[in-house]
Amino acid sequence: MLGVGLDDLVQREAHRRQRRLTLITAGSFAGMLVASGLAYTAIEARDEARDQRREAEGLVGFMLGDLREKLEPIGRLDVLDSVGTRALRYYESQDKEDLSDTALAQRSKALTLMGEMANIRGDLDGALARYREAMEGTTEAVSRAPDNPQNLFEHAQNVFWVGYIDLQRGRLDKAAAAFGEYGKLADRMIALAPKRPEYRLERIYADTALGSVLMDQRRYRAASNIFQGQLEQTEALASANPGKIDYQSQLSNTLAWLADARERNGQLDEALALRARQMEMLSRRWASNPGDTGIKREELAARRSLTRLFAARGQMREAFEQASLNSTVLAFLVKTEPANTEWSQTGAGVSLEQAELQLAADRTGEAQAAAGIGCAATRQLVQRDRTVEMWRSALQRRCAVVRTRIALRSGNAIEALALARQLLVLTRGEREPVDRALSTVTANMLLGMALRASGQGDAARGALQTAAAAWPQGIEETPQDLARKATLFDLVGRDSTPIRKRLAAIGYRHPDYLNKAE
Repeated sequence: MLGVGLDDLVQREAHRRQRRLTLITAGSFAGMLVASGLAYTAIEARDEARDQRREAEGLVGFMLGDLREKLEPIGRLDVLDSVGTRALRYYESQDKEDLSDTALAQRSKALTLMGEMANIRGDLDGALARYREAMEGTTEAVSRAPDNPQNLFEHAQNVFWVGYIDLQRGRLDKAAAAFGEYGKLADRMIALAPKRPEYRLERIYADTALGSVLMDQRRYRAASNIFQGQLEQTEALASANPGKIDYQSQLSNTLAWLADARERNGQLDEALALRARQMEMLSRRWASNPGDTGIKREELAARRSLTRLFAARGQMREAFEQASLNSTVLAFLVKTEPANTEWSQTGAGVSLEQAELQLAADRTGEAQAAAGIGCAATRQLVQRDRTVEMWRSALQRRCAVVRTRIALRSGNAIEALALARQLLVLTRGEREPVDRALSTVTANMLLGMALRASGQGDAARGALQTAAAAWPQGIEETPQDLARKATLFDLVGRDSTPIRKRLAAIGYRHPDYLNKAE
């Protein structure tokens, strides 16, 4: 019909099919080339991204490791805070479940660092939130590799810090539970890597933390046994690693805790000897590491203890010398880290201690000035965060006690009455039953003295009898407790001779006790 033969039609169709196959083949080949190019580009991009991630994580690791170790001794809180913020920002857009083990660990370190910075600045809620978020990461890391001791180490740090927040807030049972868990993690680290001394140090840290809870619970003998047991272990570590700051610092802290426990037990000479040994260590360390704020922090605590011990022994010249040095060291720390609330708390305590020392020396005017500074600092701390037990309870009570004593010494009975009644209200917020009972004793003693000074004899006797009845039974009494008890017994007409003999055997000769200044 078309004038074309069948063979031609078949041939044409064959050519058409051939051209189609050629085009398909060419297209397929071109597609393969494109796909190969894309695959190569993707692999290259993946490798580049992996290299960039490794480089970034290496930088983050440096920031959280070596850089932090260099910044901490000089007290650069602002830079440390920036380090934590920058490191955390890198991980913000990433799901922690998709992070590598290294990245997950570094994210948790950044969170822990930021928690520490928040804690130092007095933001306990912010610190706790960071610690808990960090703990989620370290829990995940432990679940991935439960036999990796470094994962256990990082997790233990957050367990400790959460417990430390409870300790600051006076939740001693919760703090003890956390520190117990911290100790168990340290034991697992040691079992997995027995040749790593830094893990043995973690066990010592855990014991120190538990001992501090015992001290707050007024279980001084038990605490003393823990710290004495630590001393040999810490000495061995410090001797084997003379260049390691952590080991030297822990030896200093062990001596400090043991000295405090001995002091509370009435072993004043032993406490003085331990503090003298600690001061020798600190002097050597400072000569090798001038500018290290950690050494000055330990020195300040040691000198405050020496001030108290010398006053207890009646060595007032030495006590005033230490008190003067306290102010010098504190000024250095505040200048270095002005945002650190630990120094604000310490400054309040130092000022109130100076007021008490001035009262013992019968310098009422100087005592009033020092108390004004200490009480003002206390108010600022309480306004910042009422949940901190030391600020809300201990410092406020101490301020009220000092101000009441100053009012009594100045002959201002009306002011003393008002302050003593305020002190009674403050005692109700005390968490620990024994501390609450002893605070009630002090408040009623001062109230009785103020009532007596204002000519209200019957009411005064009632307040003093209430104080005597409130004295807790079966407690471990410090020398200061015994001196107060002896004074109270004298005021209510009870025989204080056995107590005074015990104080004489201890060597307790504080001027307030000997002179009965009130």
